[in-house]
Amino acid sequence: MRQRSQAGFTLIEMMIATVVLSVGVLGLAATLADGLSYMDMSKYDYIAQQKASEAVESIFTARDMGEATWASICNVSSGTHSGRQLRRST
Repeated sequence: MRQRSQAGFTLIEMMIATVVLSVGVLGLAATLADGLSYMDMSKYDYIAQQKASEAVESIFTARDMGEATWASICNVSSGTHSGRQLRRST
C-alpha cells in the first residue's frame, strides 16, 4: 500500500480553529461595545460636572457682587440655617 503524505489540515482542525477565532472576535466586539457605552456615559458625566460648576460659580458671583444675599442663596428667610447664624468667609 502507498502512504499518503499529510500536507494540509483536516476538517476537525479547521472547525476548531474557526471556533477559537469566533470566540476571540466576539470577545473583542463585546469589549468595543462596552468601551463605547462607557465613553458615551462619561461625556454626559463631564457635561453635568461642568454645568454644576457653572451654577456654583454663578451663585458665588451673585453673592460677591451683592446681587443676592447669603440668606437667599441658602434659601432661608431669616439668615439662619439649623438654628445657627451663617457667616460669610472672607
